[in-house]
Amino acid sequence: KHLFHEEIRGCPRPWTLASSSLLSPHPRLIVRGQGSDSRVRRPPSTRVEPMANAVKGAAIAGAQTFIFVDVDGVLNVGIRDHGRAPLLLNEENCDVAAGIEDLDTLVGDERECIEKVLAVMRHSVGKSDVEVYKKLACSSRLQCSGLLVARLADIIRAGGDRCSVVLSSNWRRPKYTKKVSKLEDALSVYLGRAFKFDAATAQAEEATASDRLSCIGAHLARVCDDAERTGPIKVLVLDDFFITPLNGWACQGNRMTETAHVESYLRGCCKKVTDVAIKLVHCYEEWATPSGLHIQVGSGLTSEQLRASQDFLGGPVAAARPPPTPMAGPAGPHMFCCKAAAVLGPGREGALPAMVAA
Repeated sequence: KHLFHEEIRGCPRPWTLASSSLLSPHPRLIVRGQGSDSRVRRPPSTRVEPMANAVKGAAIAGAQTFIFVDVDGVLNVGIRDHGRAPLLLNEENCDVAAGIEDLDTLVGDERECIEKVLAVMRHSVGKSDVEVYKKLACSSRLQCSGLLVARLADIIRAGGDRCSVVLSSNWRRPKYTKKVSKLEDALSVYLGRAFKFDAATAQAEEATASDRLSCIGAHLARVCDDAERTGPIKVLVLDDFFITPLNGWACQGNRMTETAHVESYLRGCCKKVTDVAIKLVHCYEEWATPSGLHIQVGSGLTSEQLRASQDFLGGPVAAARPPPTPMAGPAGPHMFCCKAAAVLGPGREGALPAMVAA
């Protein structure tokens, strides 16, 4: 059985808990940096691709909408694990953790990893007293929860017919093209139409919260520099900032201690547009267990955050057709879509590796 971690900064290496037959190496699939950093590496300018999507829905009158989408911690749940790659909340990790009959047989890092996964899978999501994180666990193949992908589709639908969806995740790296394609296939199923990301942020070095915010700001600046873009814009940012709290980290000299500070920084990047509305949905939660273990998670899109995002964009929009239902058959490029579909009804999702390797 495997416990999967996400890899840090694109250096694939399997990680196995010491002296344990429970775990075996698994190729790292996800790139994610950790920690905060006051140093700013300005991302190079990037060409803004023309929009290809036409999402029908409740558009805000006259406004161009931009939705920046992170994947890790937004479409899956990641658990911070000190200086190592985050633990992924997937079905395999949950099964391994739940199968440990006596935690006293485990010691050190191994025990802490198991305790963290158990604590997260049993914890209520946000303010919900009915939804627990286990419901958001993904499988290890496709690394995204179907329930969370369905929520993203609802947000995109609410963006209206002038909505540009920008991939700001480390998944934008060329080596993750196939994963992005499968994610787009899943979103296509939930949206009831063909979907492709309209653009991506620059291919800059990015390992900290400030790096991510800088990249999003640079992309916005490029968009707003477009002489033809003179109308109002709305910007929705969905990000966990590498499982980082808004605890005062700096971005280009600006301290981030609350969502309003992030939104103000991004508003300052839109110098040529005076009518700008910006909302950050920070997919992050932390708490302490009864034993004192500090838990930090990239929480995924909670139901409360879904509603807040829809309200910001103009309100929820009904799907053009009923949501997909689970399908039997061999796993192929659309297996993720089918598994995810169950989530809209009774079902579940896709995948992002968890406890030991991703």
